[in-house]
Amino acid sequence: MRLLSNLFLLASIASASSTDQWKSRSIYQLLTDRFAQSPNNIDPSKCTSPLAPEYDIRHYCGGTYNGLISRLDYIQDMGFDAIWISPITAPVEYETVWGVGWHGYWQQDIYGVNPHFGTRQDIKDLVSECHKRDIYVMVDIVANHMGPYNNTVKDLAIFPTGYDWYYPFNKTEDYHNFCLINDYTNATEVQQCCLGGADSWLPDLNTENPEVVDALNNWIHGLVEEFNFDSVRIDTFRHIRPSFWPEFVKQAGVFAIGEVADTDAINTGPWQDVADSVLNFPLWDALGKVFRDKDRAPMYNLTQQIDTNREHFRDTLVLGNFLDNHDQPRFLNYTTDPTRINNALTFLMTADGIPILYYGTEQGFNGHPEKQYGAGDPWNRDPLWGGSGYDKTSSVYQFVSKLNKLRKMLKSNYPSFFDTLMQNIQTDNSTLTFFKNPLTISISNAPFENSKSVTVPKGSYSGKEGYILVNYLNGDHVGKVQSDGSATITIKDNNPVVAYPKHICPV
Repeated sequence: MRLLSNLFLLASIASASSTDQWKSRSIYQLLTDRFAQSPNNIDPSKCTSPLAPEYDIRHYCGGTYNGLISRLDYIQDMGFDAIWISPITAPVEYETVWGVGWHGYWQQDIYGVNPHFGTRQDIKDLVSECHKRDIYVMVDIVANHMGPYNNTVKDLAIFPTGYDWYYPFNKTEDYHNFCLINDYTNATEVQQCCLGGADSWLPDLNTENPEVVDALNNWIHGLVEEFNFDSVRIDTFRHIRPSFWPEFVKQAGVFAIGEVADTDAINTGPWQDVADSVLNFPLWDALGKVFRDKDRAPMYNLTQQIDTNREHFRDTLVLGNFLDNHDQPRFLNYTTDPTRINNALTFLMTADGIPILYYGTEQGFNGHPEKQYGAGDPWNRDPLWGGSGYDKTSSVYQFVSKLNKLRKMLKSNYPSFFDTLMQNIQTDNSTLTFFKNPLTISISNAPFENSKSVTVPKGSYSGKEGYILVNYLNGDHVGKVQSDGSATITIKDNNPVVAYPKHICPV
């Protein structure tokens, strides 16, 4: 993307205390409409049966804030100490070619709340209940656009006069002149044209207009203050000029992470200069390629992406890492191998950055197996109450719980873990091993095979000579620290290894 590099030469606005508080957190991303129905209004067949028609899943399925409150134990018992919820603003309420705005990104009134999810008090109750459990709440927000322009109006010439029903942006000058984005390498087009198509587009807010800028800054300040949110996830972050964001993030006053849906770190990295963090799309792309069942890339690709990210991002320790989300295909559509899934999850939860797990992964959700591109929208947005529901005994749920327990131990006893960059020890075609004190972590993308060994360099375990190294994931003894602080780690059958000195780890 041809970005104006001088716009990124802004002082970092990252809040040190807020960012540090988020480094050790792990985030469970959910879609409010799809996570849990209210306890007094449960319809288990809604949007399921067992593969719901596309029409159904492009409309409301009944998830609410009260439903979410009733299922907080499910999230907490999996070990997550942060949740990412859908936008709360009042959406447009009419039908479009893509269904209705149940997901929350098509707002009509930024000061209203979505009545399908609950009331203002319900949101406050949710945040309060989360905070009682030491669970942070990240709210998704949209500053780039409003809900889709009514697709019954076919004459594009009428478009600039039809803003009366949006609030507070109801004037022509509140919006950029109509155009659609066709060239994503053209920064001006990306930042000033509309997302969508000719039959249903998202009116693009004129964030060069001082009145619009002031309104958005006042809104985000009030939103965070009223509901006591701990973070904002900013949708369509790259679709607004970079110089807009520092004041907006300052007014939010909490940890801010932006969505820059570009897998090239050269393009994505500079956006971290105008927020605390961004979602790590370059790493997401690499993880998908090295862990898929077919046409799998070598593990070198992942190592190279880690190095490239360090060149182009200000701080990789606070990037939001993920395997999939509501806009990307379900990760489990690309691999069904349990060992490979566990390896990917191990990397997600222990590598540099803040791990984000998309709801349903823990229950084996993999999209629509009978549809072309069936792992993506809308088939990656099915209700959690379908299928196995809230099964705490599922293998992935249990595995994620174990990894989150490890993160909590590290937070209590080795907080420097979250401030320390992982060191690559060895990478070959199928295995990546890295050291992140006090852990040695090895992941593989290969099929079942015989054991292999990896040597941890001299001095890595200085002061722990003679200690037995144990794989936290299964209790196996995998090595012993030598007199020079080195160790040889044994990897069995390509299962992931999270090795720690036995005498220092209480978990």
